[in-house]
Amino acid sequence: MGRLAKVAIALAAILILVLVGLNIALRAYLTQERVRALVIPPAERILQRKIFLEKIQVSLFKGISLGNLVVKEADGERAFLRIKALALKYKLLPLLKKEFVITKIQLIEPYVRIHRDAAGHFNFESLGPMKNLKKETATSKGGEKRSLPLALTIENIQVRRAHVVVQDDLKELPDTDLTANASLSLAMESNGAPSLSGDTDFTGHLLYGQVRSLVKCEASFTPQKLTYNATVETEGDTITFSGQVMNYMEQSSVILNISSPLLHLDRLMNLPKKLPKRESKGRKSGKKKATPPPKLEAKGEIKVNEALYKGLKAQAIQGTYQLKGGIFTLQQAKAKVAQGELEKSVRIDLNTPLPSCQGEATLKGMNMASLMAAFAPKGTGVVTGTLDSHVAFSGRGIQWSTLKKRLSANGAFSLKKGGFLNFKAVNAIATLLKLNELKDMAFSELRGNFKVVQGKVLLKGTLNSQDVKAQIQGTVGLDGTLNLPVVLKLSPKLGDKLKKSVSFARYLSREKGWMVVPIKLTGSVDRPIPTPDLGILKERLKGEATKALERLLPDETLGTNAQEPPLKSLKGLFDR
Repeated sequence: MGRLAKVAIALAAILILVLVGLNIALRAYLTQERVRALVIPPAERILQRKIFLEKIQVSLFKGISLGNLVVKEADGERAFLRIKALALKYKLLPLLKKEFVITKIQLIEPYVRIHRDAAGHFNFESLGPMKNLKKETATSKGGEKRSLPLALTIENIQVRRAHVVVQDDLKELPDTDLTANASLSLAMESNGAPSLSGDTDFTGHLLYGQVRSLVKCEASFTPQKLTYNATVETEGDTITFSGQVMNYMEQSSVILNISSPLLHLDRLMNLPKKLPKRESKGRKSGKKKATPPPKLEAKGEIKVNEALYKGLKAQAIQGTYQLKGGIFTLQQAKAKVAQGELEKSVRIDLNTPLPSCQGEATLKGMNMASLMAAFAPKGTGVVTGTLDSHVAFSGRGIQWSTLKKRLSANGAFSLKKGGFLNFKAVNAIATLLKLNELKDMAFSELRGNFKVVQGKVLLKGTLNSQDVKAQIQGTVGLDGTLNLPVVLKLSPKLGDKLKKSVSFARYLSREKGWMVVPIKLTGSVDRPIPTPDLGILKERLKGEATKALERLLPDETLGTNAQEPPLKSLKGLFDR
């Protein structure tokens, strides 16, 4: 064996003996009592909280391990932070290169309780470092970033059965009970730039007002990308959110896919009523409405197997969306609804306090009765048939109370092989004309076009059936008000019956044997009021009919000295 080799072996043996001796001396000196005396008092001064530590071991080679560490609340009674076991292991040799390498940090059953009192103060605000942070923030003028004296690497951080509890006396945050696990690694260069990667999973029970939710999530991440899959169960529905976030530390690009096997839209739309109402408590009114960060980009797919709304079933719901530059677009949205199909596209500009929207919708082969049952006011009646329609729309606002004042639209519709069943407007006309045949009337087609302007639907359409034809042109308010002239054409059979039923029928004309009956619908959808359209009748009436109308409608030159109320005279004319 060479002389140099013998020297090297001797030096190595000496080094090992020195390290072993240091370890023995360290363990002999740093007893649990001495470590507690060295660590706990300064830690309590820094945190300004009482600290209890049941077990501590320090080893030069094995690292540091703690058992049953408790940090109390400010009152010294309840636990703010509790850790059942903590172990830290490290490498010594990298210190020679100004590198601090921790091979493992393990936390077993860490617990933390976050609480906000009725005055709006969180329990962690009284921690010493938080107070110092507030002072530094208040006096900071954007100084230089602090850097570490050496590079820090944590090869493995294991968190097992973590427990986080959040309680808010103001009820602005949901009460949360969360358990989690994590396996992470951290590298931090001397310039302070962190690099974190790993995976985590958690389960959270949330109570917000009257709404209970269960959240389960799994996620993995690198410094460049976060991948996640989360399910939310609330009000009996389960929604899954999955995707990834690129460059989440800088300019984020998000992929968010949303899916569900079944959604009860009635329940979900009712959720805001179950959430706690926020009180202003002196806050300034007229808050600036939140808009998404202009650099945020997001896109994804939406897939719902089935959705229910007031008994209406929608299936195979799917679509793609994108958010870029504050513009949200929904494309290729499709669904099977009411035995038909719905296709829709929407563009919403979120860059203004009052968002603007525009889009198109196409309805193919939908069952009108199913749509009426879900969307028509109760008691209106039923319209049956197969509906085809296309509409283009635009407007400003999100809530209906705002949107309906700024909504414009135009479109066309066709309703084939349909009928009216106890429909209020048709029943009212049938009662006026004393023709029960009009009630529960079937038709071959009802078609037309419409425009929505300033809260009113400008409607123009035609109806064809075996005994009735109709031309419709007027307005229906989005609030349900009616101003709708209707010109009926009754078959010779119904025309003859009408002539025997009401007196004013003798003043009506015929076209190819069909009797023309001008009517005007006013009132509202739920309380329609039909009357003969006297403006049209006056042009057609001759002789005795003209004089009768003049009695009903006093001439302006005669003032208001009519001897008989117009409505009473009108009834006398129309009734036999």
